[in-house]
Amino acid sequence: YGVYNKYESDVNSDYDYTIAVEVTKPKNAITIEKDKYLVFTKNGEFPEVVIEAWKDVWDYFASEACEYERAYNYDFEKYAKEDEIEIYISIK
Repeated sequence: YGVYNKYESDVNSDYDYTIAVEVTKPKNAITIEKDKYLVFTKNGEFPEVVIEAWKDVWDYFASEACEYERAYNYDFEKYAKEDEIEIYISIK
């Protein structure tokens, strides 16, 4: 996982980024808050697929057709398979 949190305000502000793995014991763990998420999924070769997936996120939220507003709580990348990324964006 790649976890984005502690946003100062928005996409252009400072935030924390943590590389993480799923654990069963929460000692020194980041707990991703239960929230509403919009999920963007992309398949392809790494690292290009990560860049392409984030372009999809940015394009969606910049478009006039965007139905949701980002919450800037916890966003995260999930590397589910060898050639797949899921990006979870917290929404209001």
